[in-house]
Amino acid sequence: METILQTWEQINFMASIETRLSNQTSNNIGSVKNWRGFRKLLLSHEEKLDPEKFFFPSTIFHNYFLTMLWYDMVPNMFYGWSRTSRRLYSISEEMQMRLEMTSIGNIRWEDITPPVPFFTIQLPIPIPDRKGFTADTLLVNFKRDSLYIIAVGMTMNEFKPLPKDLRAKLGRLLSNGKYNKLLDLLKKLRENQYCFVPGGNSLQIITKDWSKKVMIDNIDDPNAEFETMNDDGVRTTIPEDMEFWFPVLRIVVGLILHINLAQRPGEKKISISKINRDWTIDPTAVTNEADVVSIQYTQPLTEEERRIHGIIRKKGPREGLKELRSHYRDGHWRRPPGKGDDPDYPQTVEVSWTVVNKKRLPKEGLPSGVQKQV
Repeated sequence: METILQTWEQINFMASIETRLSNQTSNNIGSVKNWRGFRKLLLSHEEKLDPEKFFFPSTIFHNYFLTMLWYDMVPNMFYGWSRTSRRLYSISEEMQMRLEMTSIGNIRWEDITPPVPFFTIQLPIPIPDRKGFTADTLLVNFKRDSLYIIAVGMTMNEFKPLPKDLRAKLGRLLSNGKYNKLLDLLKKLRENQYCFVPGGNSLQIITKDWSKKVMIDNIDDPNAEFETMNDDGVRTTIPEDMEFWFPVLRIVVGLILHINLAQRPGEKKISISKINRDWTIDPTAVTNEADVVSIQYTQPLTEEERRIHGIIRKKGPREGLKELRSHYRDGHWRRPPGKGDDPDYPQTVEVSWTVVNKKRLPKEGLPSGVQKQV
């Protein structure tokens, strides 16, 4: 989170220098003008967000090839996150695998009650898309009628903070009117990736009938209402692009369900703990290790389960299942015993995913879960 904010600040700093250099006063507005005050606002816990002060001017938006991640969602997401929770969930590999392999297709929106409206999930197993982008961090905002997710890539690790002496030098060259030297320095900084804009994907899901609609869990569902934006700034619902989002949705929704279940007596499927070690709190940072919550699945995965997860992740659900020599069935959520006939009762019981080796089935036998016409 701190790196995301530093990147946003540095982009705005570079934009402010270039805007003043070209004398484009009409662009010296919004976050380009006021970016220095945003961190102070986040740390104050008192001042309210003025969206007009921190939007990125659309007139220079495409100069930096910015997606929604940097355009207007960073200020809104950061502000909401800092005011409601500062919560970061760090999940284990076993937890992520189980979440990815558990369907949420029968979960109603009204049954999903997040512990906080804004939170971040750190993924131990990065999720790739078809264009080579790889996400290892999810920023989530759950609202009453919509869900926003920003997927942040591993390219964040390539961010290079601009040293203070170079910032000061840029300011001096601009103040002294040495524009040719300033242009040369800006060019070198760009070549050295100091104006680096990392890749990102964003997703918005809108539901118009909150009480009845279930989560979308497959690409072919005609009720899917997705609005996504990729690195090219193009809104898309291409199936190949959407394949990236289905494991993400399973992780987000499944994690919320598990966290809620963990509050009930007798639920031992996951362990939730704060990182228990000494840390030094940086008063200027928007997050610290004290905010990280570790979540682990208490039942380890078998080698066979890990192998199957790897095949499906590598090949995709459709091609991966064709390659397996066994019958695979997704995990799912169901109503607890005694509530199966109550359509209004939420799905709160997790049923683990299963693998049945067809060679071991009795003659004329069928894998569990298969329907047969009689």
